Amino acid sequence: MHRRLFLAAGLGLTLPHPGAAAPPAAPPAGSPPAGERQALLIEGKRTLRQRALTRPGAAPRPQPGASGAQAALPPLTPLYVFARRPGPDGQEWLELGRAQRGPTLGWLPATDTIPWAHTMTAAFQNPAARERTLFFRERAALIAMLGGAHPEQEAHGLALAAARRPVPADFPVTAVEPPEHVDINRQFYLLPILQAEQITFQDGREYRALEVASIPITQGPPPARQAFGVGIAFVVDTTLSMDPYIERVRAALNEMVRATAGTGQNTRYALIGFRNSLEAQPRLEYVSRVFARFADNADPASFARRIAEVRATNVDSLSFNEDSFAAVLAAVRELDWGDLAARVVVLVTDAGSRAANDRFSSTRLGPTEIGAVAREAGVAVMALHLLTPAGANNHAFAEAQYKTLTAAPFPTLGPQYFPVPAGDPAAMDRMVRQLLASLREVAAQPGAAGAPPAGGGAPIGRQAALLGHAMRLDWLGRQNQTTAPAVLRGWAADGYRAANPPECLEVRVLLTRNQLNDLAQAVQMIIEQGRANMIDSNAMFDRLQSVAAHLSRDPERLRERGLENLGGLLGEYLDDLPYLSAVATLDRDTWRSMLGGPQIEFLDNLETRLRAYREYNRSAIWTNISGGNDPGEEVFPVPLAMLP
Repeated sequence: MHRRLFLAAGLGLTLPHPGAAAPPAAPPAGSPPAGERQALLIEGKRTLRQRALTRPGAAPRPQPGASGAQAALPPLTPLYVFARRPGPDGQEWLELGRAQRGPTLGWLPATDTIPWAHTMTAAFQNPAARERTLFFRERAALIAMLGGAHPEQEAHGLALAAARRPVPADFPVTAVEPPEHVDINRQFYLLPILQAEQITFQDGREYRALEVASIPITQGPPPARQAFGVGIAFVVDTTLSMDPYIERVRAALNEMVRATAGTGQNTRYALIGFRNSLEAQPRLEYVSRVFARFADNADPASFARRIAEVRATNVDSLSFNEDSFAAVLAAVRELDWGDLAARVVVLVTDAGSRAANDRFSSTRLGPTEIGAVAREAGVAVMALHLLTPAGANNHAFAEAQYKTLTAAPFPTLGPQYFPVPAGDPAAMDRMVRQLLASLREVAAQPGAAGAPPAGGGAPIGRQAALLGHAMRLDWLGRQNQTTAPAVLRGWAADGYRAANPPECLEVRVLLTRNQLNDLAQAVQMIIEQGRANMIDSNAMFDRLQSVAAHLSRDPERLRERGLENLGGLLGEYLDDLPYLSAVATLDRDTWRSMLGGPQIEFLDNLETRLRAYREYNRSAIWTNISGGNDPGEEVFPVPLAMLP
């Protein structure tokens, strides 16, 4: 068995839009405004502040060893360390505060805290179609289970044993993930990663073992009980020759709306059409258009009139790839999903979407980024790809796009991609009806999750049923205010299948809004200087070093170390993370060897990621855990996959 130990570090920056003037240089990290205190720096770092988590019963005191303790803080409260000094008893005491600047709470013995030298945290994947995450008391017991012949089966047995009472005193598992999904985007929690190890066994299986602590964030008042609602938005290609498919989708939707009217069943439908760039072909009328919204379901006749307006154009859009990503984004953002717990977008098209670097793309986002936006909004995407003979040369490109797009919202369920052989309208009609029937069955289930419905024999019916089941687990978690299990310290695996991506836990980085803005600013600098200096790598790196030193909150670090690779621009909070960054490792020689197309592709990918950071910044996914009033200190756990 081979193992590598990863220790991460993390915290510390505001983003001009392209063409904006550079802001004035920020003060060095160690120089706060006069009279204002800052938390201590981590040894060897210039921007990262020391942090600690509280143990149960930790009660701050006005001075080390003094009487007059305050009320005990909640276990595993994340705090900053402002000072260290020995107390009267000789043991080390820490002065702690909630934010990295400003007032402190008081002093705690170091033994009442757990060091947290980075901001890696874990997030639960949806538990549908996988075993629940187990938290082990000892690392050795976790490694022994993973090293067995069937770790997934053993995890299942341990979860069942943990539910039986009494639990033996020597039972290796201290906690089990709840059966409902705890969605970090809607019910914020922290699973701080204290250390992470990549485990490789001799047979080639790889797992990541994580030592974590669990911090359920205090919930507000329970939400009003709501029925489980299902919203299904069809996003349909309305370019040339699509009328046979539009007619079948229209017929199926009209039948469903009439069938559910007056029944009390909370299933609603919407229809969006899309074409292509109006800049490239102004006669297309629209890029995307909402023809029917969920609210229109109240009157089946009105709904039918609205979707009767959907027609295929007779205008050539001048490219085979359309702008389907614009319509998926419109479905996520422009429809009122409101109290609908299960949110599904069904894309129907015979073509790929314009790529992020296509000048006529209206979103300038790729499938990974569109999928991330859908995921944060709790919207699943399914794609029915019509494999028409006319699109033979486009099929592989579109398949890769739509598999990436549809896998993002629920990674453990895999791509929700369904090819329609030969683009047969009758075959597509059957698939649409199987999908709708499965989701309607999910909506009709009683409140408890139970097992997922069978969903019929067809693959799309089974997948739709599983997807609906996953969304029911999300809904139950919110209704029941399910939180992460209380674990002071424990060991867990990110999965039991040696799969990529892992099916149980997703590693994320807890970034403040300021840090994400700083990261975006650094990425923007790389893009601008890269495009301006494609041939001369020395000019690019020298210019980046000069600009970065001006903008950075830690210019001395760049002046002292120089800029051997682009990792020096990205911030210390990304140092030592367990992922391979193509940006951080890029040096002068590598940039020179990428001359031409690879350089353009590299910069195009960075530009797409930059737009994704702006999407994060404008969304409502940020949480205040410091208790302060600075919105720049609000945090969000960014998936490792979204880092540059």
